[in-house]
Amino acid sequence: ITWTSVIRGHVELGELGDALSFFYSMQEDNTVCPSNFTFVSATKACAQLRLIDDGRSIHSQIVKQGLESDAFIGSTVVDLYAKCVSLQDAKKVFDLMPFRNVVSWNALITGYSDNGLGLEALECLSDMQSQGCSPNLVTYICTLKACITLKTVRRGQEIHGEIVERGLDTDPCAVATLIDVYAKCGVFEDAIAVIGQIPGQGNVSWNSLISGYVEYGHGEEGLKCLERMQIEGLFPNSVTFICSLRACCITGSLDKVQEIHGEIVKAGL
Repeated sequence: ITWTSVIRGHVELGELGDALSFFYSMQEDNTVCPSNFTFVSATKACAQLRLIDDGRSIHSQIVKQGLESDAFIGSTVVDLYAKCVSLQDAKKVFDLMPFRNVVSWNALITGYSDNGLGLEALECLSDMQSQGCSPNLVTYICTLKACITLKTVRRGQEIHGEIVERGLDTDPCAVATLIDVYAKCGVFEDAIAVIGQIPGQGNVSWNSLISGYVEYGHGEEGLKCLERMQIEGLFPNSVTFICSLRACCITGSLDKVQEIHGEIVKAGL
């Protein structure tokens, strides 16, 4: 418990290298054996540092100690391989898990989504639901990101419907991701509708909308979004300014470029 507390504390503080140093020191001590909680913390450190060789070594110890059937450990190992872009290993560990919970499914879905494998992420969502496991907010956000990769607005709308049914549609992360889906897929009416239904959106949502307009060549609409967000009292950040300058490239408005340039100087950017 003492060793595990120290290791977990370092992981939570982001001192990942120190966490692993304590883990290896614990093993050199030879008086205590790592528990499932110890392995989870050490595996998380490897995942965040993308240390796949260290992760494999810890995984082999988990197997030797017969702890691979623990759902919490299994989920962490899946996350390790997914973060290290070893998705075949992630899937192999996942398939061998005797019990899978929402955390397990999310680890695999996140891995697929983050690595541009949108179809696999959406297939996982379908499998997850068919096996009776209910998605949570993390599941929905990751699968919405997969919809962006695939430019499949229909599936995004279906997931949006589920989010509304579950009462998760007011969550800031869900709202921002929905706006990003609709904007990236060129369905601007739906993106604007989401912003209108949930007032007080931050820069991330507006930036997604402006970026979407620019991507589809609608520079004038992108600049109108900039004006609207400023009217609502939001101050543009560097991403907003970059997207807005790209909108100016489309419209060819030198006056607007100079105006935005002035705001950038004032902001110290």
